[in-house]
Amino acid sequence: MASEPDSPPSAAELADGHEHALALISAPFVAALIDAARIPVGGSVIDLVCATGVATRAAAEAAGPMGRVAGVDTDAGLLDVAADHRAGLVIEWVQADPEALPFPSGTFDRVISQQGLQRIPDLRVAVEEACRVLRVDGGFAGTVWLPLDHNPFFAAEATAIAALAGRDALVGVEELPDRIALVAHELRAGGLVEITTSEVATTVEVPADEHFIAEHLATSFWARDLDQAGRARAARAVLADLAGYRTGSGTMTLPFASAVVHAFP
Repeated sequence: MASEPDSPPSAAELADGHEHALALISAPFVAALIDAARIPVGGSVIDLVCATGVATRAAAEAAGPMGRVAGVDTDAGLLDVAADHRAGLVIEWVQADPEALPFPSGTFDRVISQQGLQRIPDLRVAVEEACRVLRVDGGFAGTVWLPLDHNPFFAAEATAIAALAGRDALVGVEELPDRIALVAHELRAGGLVEITTSEVATTVEVPADEHFIAEHLATSFWARDLDQAGRARAARAVLADLAGYRTGSGTMTLPFASAVVHAFP
């Protein structure tokens, strides 16, 4: 059993954990997102709610050295980690609210968001802003996790969070399908009429390790009221709940599923 550290992790350590925990689970869905976005070589891209830049880096690779890529997030700590992990790519990191983007209208060829849409408080305004900064022939692509019955890892986390923080902590977790529909509606209102929503399902091998799960819980909006000790207790409960997914090599092989929404004029 992993031991708990003597002192709470720093903001930088939490942000590094965010990169570690999210990059592993997100990788297959980032690939699907970039494929759906159809980023032109030399194009300009903005990544909304970019966190530590997992999808932003993939967009920069797709756009190439002549492209322009910006990652936007409200969390300065996550952006600092994103900058440290940019792998030599030229990316602009911007601390800003996705509901009030600091860019002129018609700036970007593509707007993308990797699981960021479910974290935005006023999704309607954010999608309006995304459409505003797009060029007239620009396109949008975003991912949103499918409900908990498609994602046992997230379901186990939700059960553990509710046991420690109460069901009220999970307000909004059942609204993911509504968010997908709202995104499509607002994109259409913004002039992007060729809208496609598809499902991407895959399996991901993750560590059967309390520290990894606690790191992932630290990235969760629904676990925001759990302190370090609470996340450690929740991680133990998640491991117990997912015992049937364990492999013989200290990992768990789990199914994950996400919606991918992409839209063009």
